[in-house]
Amino acid sequence: MPAEHEDALPPVGSVPPTDGESSVEDAAPPGGWEVPPGGWEVPPELPEDQDADALAALIEQLLMLVPAEVRDRLVEAVRQLLEALRALLDWCVERLGRQPAAAAEVHDIPIL
Repeated sequence: MPAEHEDALPPVGSVPPTDGESSVEDAAPPGGWEVPPGGWEVPPELPEDQDADALAALIEQLLMLVPAEVRDRLVEAVRQLLEALRALLDWCVERLGRQPAAAAEVHDIPIL
């Protein structure tokens, strides 16, 4: 595969060709297209455990900004919300574990 491809797209942020320009080469700046120092590679994503750690640290920092009484009330409200969510999940799991009811016997009723 050749290093320079005629159908290659211009880099993001470049000026697209106008009516008088027919190709990417015609729309290129005088010095030509330059590859950024880091190349075109997309930076890797953070591992999931680092995301969770960063979120926990952010929540801790935000809690430190709130007065103690409000923080205690907020923590208690979140605890109650989580308990309610757990009860809802337990109820759903219990319903899934039940055996389905036997099919009811159905009779056709003649319409006159």
